[in-house]
Amino acid sequence: MASTSDGAHPTRIPSVASVRIPPALIALALLTGFGCAGGERTIVEPPPPPSTDFVLTAQVDPEDLAAAQQLGWGSVIPTAEVRITPADSSAATQIFTTTKNGTADLGKLKAGKYLAEVRRLLSNAEISTIPGTSGIVAFVGADTIDNSSGTLAGPVSVPASRRRSLVINESSWRVGYDGGLPYQNGGYFELYNNSDTTIYLDGISIGFAFNIFRDGTALPCESSEAMRNDPTGVWSLYHQIFPGAGHDYPLKPGGLVTVAQDAIDHRPYYSGMPDLRGANFEFVGPADIDNPTVPNMIDKSYDSLNDHGMPPLASGYTIFLALPVDFDALPKRGDPRAGNSRQWSQYPATSILDAFSTTFAQSDFAICPEMINKKFDRRLGFFQGQDDRTDFLYSPSRKVIGTTVDGRSILQDTRTSATDFVKGPVTPLQLR
Repeated sequence: MASTSDGAHPTRIPSVASVRIPPALIALALLTGFGCAGGERTIVEPPPPPSTDFVLTAQVDPEDLAAAQQLGWGSVIPTAEVRITPADSSAATQIFTTTKNGTADLGKLKAGKYLAEVRRLLSNAEISTIPGTSGIVAFVGADTIDNSSGTLAGPVSVPASRRRSLVINESSWRVGYDGGLPYQNGGYFELYNNSDTTIYLDGISIGFAFNIFRDGTALPCESSEAMRNDPTGVWSLYHQIFPGAGHDYPLKPGGLVTVAQDAIDHRPYYSGMPDLRGANFEFVGPADIDNPTVPNMIDKSYDSLNDHGMPPLASGYTIFLALPVDFDALPKRGDPRAGNSRQWSQYPATSILDAFSTTFAQSDFAICPEMINKKFDRRLGFFQGQDDRTDFLYSPSRKVIGTTVDGRSILQDTRTSATDFVKGPVTPLQLR
C-alpha cells in the first residue's frame, strides 16, 4: 500500500467539449482575457494525462546474481523499499514494499517520468549466509521509469552495496568566482576506511582519470573512447601519492582522512571557503602555500596546471584511488588530441580501489556514453551547479547506509556515483 503526503488538487474547470462556442468569440476571449480572473487567457483547462497501473520489479544486477541466489532470492529482491518521485517534483514521494516475488504495484501513475529508488538492507543473519561475496551489506539502486506511452511494467536493476576498503567520502573541488579572480585553492577530498581492518595509506594514489568526456569537434567521443572507456585500467595525467615507506600512515576502521589543496584557513582569502588547517595531508605544487605541520603528498603528475597542486577541473572530473604501483613502470600513451605532447599513465584495473565521477547536467556539448569504464563507475552523477558564486559551498558526499555493531558508519558503495553520493553543504574533517 502506498503512503503519500499530496496536498489538495487545484480546482478544475468542468469540460465544455459539448458546448458550441462561435470561433470569433473564442478568438476575442483569447485576445482580451475576457471572462478570466486576473487576466488569465486560458478558458478551458486541458484534460489531465491518462494514468496507468504500473508494476515495478526490483531486479538483481547480473553481477550480483550469485549472492542473491545464496540468499534464496533468485533474480529479484523481496521486501525492498521502493520510493517513487515524479521527475518534475510535481507530487510527494510515494513509498512501497516489494513482494516475495520482487514486485511492487505502484497503482495508477500519471503519464510521465519518475525516479524509482530501491533499497534492501541485509540483516546480520543474511550477511552470514553469503560469506564469500566481498562484504555485501545491502542492495541499492535507482533508475528512471517512464510510462508516458502507456507502459505498464518495468524492471529496476539493483546492484549490491559492498563494504570494500578505502573509499572516497567527499569531493569538494569547486572554484569560487565572484566576478574577480577565481579562487581555486580551497578544495579537498576525504577518504574513509569502510572496512574492518587497518589500511596503510603509504603509496596509495589519488588521481584524475582521462577527463575529455564531451562530444566536441576537437575530440569527438569516438576518438576518446580508447582512453576514456578502457576496462584494462585508468589513464591519468594528474596524480599524487601518499608519502610513507609502507606502514607510516595507518588508517583504522572507520577512520577519515582529509587531503587539502592547501592545508590553511581559506576564509580570509575568499568568503565561505573552509578552514583546512586540520587536514591530514595537502597536495603540493611548484608555488605552493605549505603548512609545515601537515605532510605533503608526492606529485607524480605529467605537468601542472595549478601552482598549488592538483588542477581545478571545473567542467567535471573522475577522481580515483589506486593501490601502490611501480609508477615508472606504468604504461604510457600520447594524448589523442592533435599537436598535444602530453603523456598519460595507465593505472591497471587491479590497482583501482574506488572512482567517483561528476559533471554539469547542462552543457553546449553532449556527454559521451560514459566518463570512465563501468567496471570502475557504473553511472556518473550530476552534482555540479552552474553558479560559481555559490556552488563551492556544496559538495557530493557518500551516503551512510548503516552502522557496525560498535557504532562505525558503513558507507554505501554500489560503484555508482549517481546513487552512492548526495549533494549537501561542505563538511570538511567530518562525515556528513
